[in-house]
Amino acid sequence: YRAADSLTTGSFNVAIGADAMSNGAVTGSTNVAIGFLSGCSVTSGSGNVLVGYGSANNITTGENNICIGNVSGNAITTASSNVCIGTSAGQSTTGYGSVFIGHEAGKNETSGGKLYIDNSGTSSPLIGGDFSARTVTINGVLWVGGVMIASGSGSPEGVIVAPVGSTFHRTDGGSGTSLYVKESGTGSAGWTAK
Repeated sequence: YRAADSLTTGSFNVAIGADAMSNGAVTGSTNVAIGFLSGCSVTSGSGNVLVGYGSANNITTGENNICIGNVSGNAITTASSNVCIGTSAGQSTTGYGSVFIGHEAGKNETSGGKLYIDNSGTSSPLIGGDFSARTVTINGVLWVGGVMIASGSGSPEGVIVAPVGSTFHRTDGGSGTSLYVKESGTGSAGWTAK
């Protein structure tokens, strides 16, 4: 019902679902909008893939966005090159070039160039990043090749179970107590300060 209702000169667009790509005078091309109100405000935006109820429903001139999930990328209007996968993923972003993966991942993030991988709307995702600063943050324990890399306060000795070769970066340590290496044992003993 009313899918692509306002299509004017745009070409190679696909609109499936009530009011999908229906409100703006669509001149953009190669858009895909599937779901009630998905991409309903698209005008000259092109190359967008919008799937799910209300996905990117405020997008007008933004291009090359991928929004899959109900109300994903909902605040995008003119921004381009965002990837929002999951219900409410990237719901508030108005910036360029972000990646949000997971249910509510980056739900409240407005800036561009961000990375959020999580299954909640937290501001400290399991994996986060900033593309412009070229940084990645792991908010948890990282396992690489069967060994653990972790951080926290206090000594890991007698507290943290890890295999030999694991490291612990002590955030409240001093000289000789900031880095621990698991040198022996299979339980929580065998950590040596370096």
